[in-house]
Amino acid sequence: MARFFFLSSFANCRLLINNGLPQLNQISGVSHKVVDKLKELKLPDKPKRPLTPYLKFVRDHRQDILKENPNLKMTQVTSQCATHWKTADPSLKAKYQNEFKIEMEEYARRYLQYTESLTDEQREALKEYNQEVKKSRVKREKRKMLRENDKPKRPVGAYLLYLMDQVKTQNKTIPELMKELKGEWAELPNEKKSKYVEAAEKAKKQYDQELKKWELKMVEEGKTDLVRQSTLNLTTPKPPKKK
Repeated sequence: MARFFFLSSFANCRLLINNGLPQLNQISGVSHKVVDKLKELKLPDKPKRPLTPYLKFVRDHRQDILKENPNLKMTQVTSQCATHWKTADPSLKAKYQNEFKIEMEEYARRYLQYTESLTDEQREALKEYNQEVKKSRVKREKRKMLRENDKPKRPVGAYLLYLMDQVKTQNKTIPELMKELKGEWAELPNEKKSKYVEAAEKAKKQYDQELKKWELKMVEEGKTDLVRQSTLNLTTPKPPKKK
């Protein structure tokens, strides 16, 4: 009976479990408007998902490893925990797995109660929040892929080049100078401004060439999701015209 309850109740709230519910202010890329709306609606506390058998094992054994080897880095500690888990006695693993099963049954029961207690307005706000979280995650993953594939960096503009020059002489940060010199750039004579404009244009031209070369390389490697649509349109063969 308990097993049936675990399976049925867990299935009922699986969608929300997969999407996750917000730990407010922890995820970048989500608008303040959406976060503030959730705070305003005062959601009830969400039950915490129990640790998996392996993570619980790591939690229980991490300190013992650090006591024996206080100079280890956390990555090394985690690596040792993974090795210990692989070679752990089957009875010990079974203990953790049984505990996890019982905890998950209780978690599913409490989670179902939690989701059923939400109002329609709270559900709608959560849906909007989860959509923004998903978009933010996709953007972060794409930025990571762009870095890993060495996408050329966009050069700074003429105004920033000017500010960078001022930093050298005034011993101030760029944000400080941006406030102080807000109107100075617009009033700067063209003969003084031109060197920054020309330098920015030269850098932009070089960047465009490097970006085009990089994008063609990405297309050849099949990484078209990292390439602008305008470039894809140029590289995709056009279908022959019908006679």
